Amino acid sequence: MTPRFWRELTLLAVMGSLWVTASTGQAQWQMQGGRMQSSVVVSSEGERARVVVRPGEQVAIPAGDCAVNFPRNADGKPASLQVPTSAGARVNVGVAGAVQAASKVRLVDLDGEQASRVTYDDKSGAAPLETIIAGSGDAEAGDYRVSATVNRSSGCGAFGVVARYGADRGFYLFCIDWSAQKVRLERWLGKDRLVVRQVDASWLSSRHRLTLQVAGFRVECSVDDEVVIHSFDGALTAGHYGVGWVGDQPAIVEVTAEPVADPLPSAALVQSGNRARLFAAAPAATGHLSVLQLSLDRPHAYVLQNRAGLEPALMQAPAAPIILWGDWRNSPGPNSVGEIGFDGRGWAEVAWPDLPGLRGQVALARLLLVTPDGSSIVGSTPSVAVVF
Repeated sequence: MTPRFWRELTLLAVMGSLWVTASTGQAQWQMQGGRMQSSVVVSSEGERARVVVRPGEQVAIPAGDCAVNFPRNADGKPASLQVPTSAGARVNVGVAGAVQAASKVRLVDLDGEQASRVTYDDKSGAAPLETIIAGSGDAEAGDYRVSATVNRSSGCGAFGVVARYGADRGFYLFCIDWSAQKVRLERWLGKDRLVVRQVDASWLSSRHRLTLQVAGFRVECSVDDEVVIHSFDGALTAGHYGVGWVGDQPAIVEVTAEPVADPLPSAALVQSGNRARLFAAAPAATGHLSVLQLSLDRPHAYVLQNRAGLEPALMQAPAAPIILWGDWRNSPGPNSVGEIGFDGRGWAEVAWPDLPGLRGQVALARLLLVTPDGSSIVGSTPSVAVVF
């Protein structure tokens, strides 16, 4: 059997799979390579569902407006993406492989001799807040990431994680309020409680993993790896971490503390027929340019690169045949040369000619990050496959 036969057989299998997903109003998702999984939260017709996509799997997910979230890896946490999909579309998600050693994660002992229990009565007359503060960490530590996995008990109204706790200063509390169906970031100064930010969360379930990251003035709050609150607050600069709850104590499965997760680039390509749209997020300042690049896959094993995009052994960029660059005329498709928004996101569209010689061919698509004056390339998003 010739290679052409196998290629045509593969195309028939892909077309059959797409026909099934299109007929059921779904899109087909897959995570490209590596060990990183993604969590897709899809909202359609008022309903919200969360689906995990693991490497090597193809998952059918209802079409709609999707939020793609990632756990952290050794290098940091890939930025979340907003990806609209239609029935029958194929979605490839990609993140850069980790090149550093895994960060040190410390299990927090809430039952140890150094842990302390403190009760805070709210001036408003609400139910008191019970806290457990771990005393094993550095009291002057200011930048870190604390997470807790919790199962709700029948008498528990709210649960949260505490950061930058000081007995005479106060603390931050990121909590999920099952009773009010909200998530909140609060700042406590003694008995004075200030709600910094609050978000409606009718989707709360009985089990969640909460993460509170404090880095300088940045306070980032996540539920199951989905960033729900991002705020700036400089009232508290250092202190211990812990947990807190209102009502009966819930079942606290695990509490961990680890270094801050730096933001990393991510990308997702949505393809329907011979048109594809690349959605990407990158830690680049607003105003940087994004340039679409299509290249051939390398005919050798994946080579690790450092953050400058160079091979560690040779200290030069890997060679890759370039098919096409974006230009100011938008020859490959709309926004092939665009601008990174204030949220660090960009996009580009690929409209490929429907020619027999191109059918079944695969290329890698990514966005190059260019300085506002166009003088140099400062980074890129992960490459994702597009099948013509």
